Amino acid sequence: MNATRLPGWAFLGVSILGLAWPVSLAAAMTPTPTTLLLVVQPTATPPVFGVPPSRTPTPPSSGVQTRTPTPTQTSTPTASPTTGSFAIPTFTPTAEFGGELLPTVTPHWDPYYTPEFPLTLPSPTPTPQTFKGPDVPDLWVRAVEVTQGMQNFENDMPLVENRATVARVYVCADPVAWPDVRAGLQAWRDGLPLSPGPGKPAGMALSPANGPITAQVDCGNRLDLDDSLYFVLPQDWLHGVVTLRAYVYAADPQAPMLFEPFDANNFKTVPDLEFHPAETARFRFIPLHLHEGFDKDNTSATFFPTEVTFGLQGGWDIAHDLFRLHPIAEMLVELAGESVSPAFHSFGDEWELDDSDKYGKPLDRLQYYRDWEDNAPWYVGMVSPTLLDDAEPYLGLARMDKGVSWVIMDPSHWNATRWHIGGGSTLGHELGHLADLKHAPCADSDGDGKPDEDNVDGNFPTGFPNCSLAPVDPEGFYGFDVTWELWPYTDGPTVISNDPGAAQPHRGSPLMGYGSPSYIDAYHYCLLLQHYGVDCNPGLLGLGGEGPGGG
Repeated sequence: MNATRLPGWAFLGVSILGLAWPVSLAAAMTPTPTTLLLVVQPTATPPVFGVPPSRTPTPPSSGVQTRTPTPTQTSTPTASPTTGSFAIPTFTPTAEFGGELLPTVTPHWDPYYTPEFPLTLPSPTPTPQTFKGPDVPDLWVRAVEVTQGMQNFENDMPLVENRATVARVYVCADPVAWPDVRAGLQAWRDGLPLSPGPGKPAGMALSPANGPITAQVDCGNRLDLDDSLYFVLPQDWLHGVVTLRAYVYAADPQAPMLFEPFDANNFKTVPDLEFHPAETARFRFIPLHLHEGFDKDNTSATFFPTEVTFGLQGGWDIAHDLFRLHPIAEMLVELAGESVSPAFHSFGDEWELDDSDKYGKPLDRLQYYRDWEDNAPWYVGMVSPTLLDDAEPYLGLARMDKGVSWVIMDPSHWNATRWHIGGGSTLGHELGHLADLKHAPCADSDGDGKPDEDNVDGNFPTGFPNCSLAPVDPEGFYGFDVTWELWPYTDGPTVISNDPGAAQPHRGSPLMGYGSPSYIDAYHYCLLLQHYGVDCNPGLLGLGGEGPGGG
């Protein structure tokens, strides 16, 4: 099995297998094994395909069914063979400073050690007359935010082992703003300095992905990437308990750190960051046999990708969005090789996804199959994006206690908010239900003063009518798209505010509500950490109760 390296996404470890869905199911009482059909791999640069990007998707909508259906099928489903896995090779960001800048920090065992010499460009040692005292700025580090998608200045949100991680260093200047400010980041584990990458000495500083920047007196705007310096952490730093230390300095030789009024505050240490092992997300994509307009006499509209066409039809754009919306480091995805039809399709039975009385019937069929399988992954019925208008207003459906769902595979993204993918958002929402998450009360499309969502979580802390990703606080929980390099149309990371009044692309609506564009909120991010095996209590984070409450 060949692995394809994804550009800049070093830490996926994705395993992809496809299983053939049987063309016909035997009527025997014992399930028969399926056969291995194909292997699907992510493309290096997933293309945009399908619904034009300029289209504005319908806000995500989902029904949550808690009833237990009674299967009426007489056929016997087949069991799935044990699947294997592989790891995608890792990518290591550039670790050293450029040739024009030679920081003089010597590797040291103590992360609290402060050098007694300047960090500046190589230059002759200036005389005291060169400096005017008050004109030399005092640079200092306000915070080091270590984020995997949702974090606050205190780094209270738990971190996942081997998940893509960015450290943002917020620099302030006093008494005036100062240009050409740079930084380095070092790491220690068990008291020993870490290397920033293969072939680099332990203790060497990691360089930022941006910069140099202008340090602001007010420490800058958190939504502006270039008001901070951000670092993509190398894979070797993403396990165990790690201590980070950032240091900042002016590259201007007329203002070396030694001549600042206070140089000790150019350093900030973040001790004991623990990266926790998390479970793998496992789900199987299964084509649903459908017709245009949900009429059997119309043209078939089955979304039935092959090994080659899954990526070309936007399948990877959608699947990869789960890395953005769920706190996972790896996923195991299976692709069924045959479509699933209604039990009595030959007698004219057809699935009608636009009818709330009938749109759960595909879940009955999928659940019937899944009940035969031990340790089954989540089942995701794939619906063609050509049925987006026919199925309106429904984009997906999940039966949260049974592990089955269906999703319209819409790969379109918003031009103004490129991190939002229609089908990816729906997939994240529906798999959120399969992880036992309830709705966030947010939308009011009919203006009746009541949220549109049913089965809401009574403990959700920032719901209707002022729905937000977290309590509004400029130093509180903000979103950060650590997955930006997975898509060719996201040219850099985006910061998503907890203020619902923020402008696009910095505004996000809670994933488990019906608003758009949707991003995972802090409360449900914490609950998803619980689901994937990482201890997280939203109550201890100031985010409401300990878990889902009644609505």
